[in-house]
Amino acid sequence: MTPNENKSIVQEFYDQWNSGAIDFDRLVDEDVTNHQPDRDPERGLDRFRQGSRASWVLCLTPSGRHSS
Repeated sequence: MTPNENKSIVQEFYDQWNSGAIDFDRLVDEDVTNHQPDRDPERGLDRFRQGSRASWVLCLTPSGRHSS
């Protein structure tokens, strides 16, 4: 994958995050590892999906939007 292809995928993920509807199966590898500063890494797409959906609750304000 080229750097521009990778950037495009990351941008699409952020755009979908901001819209509240992420196509996890298409944009996130099934072996993803999610690193958070206050806990052990979580592995796997299902755990990443669950953690991301829980994070949306914390991002319901304009300052919770992401961009690349």
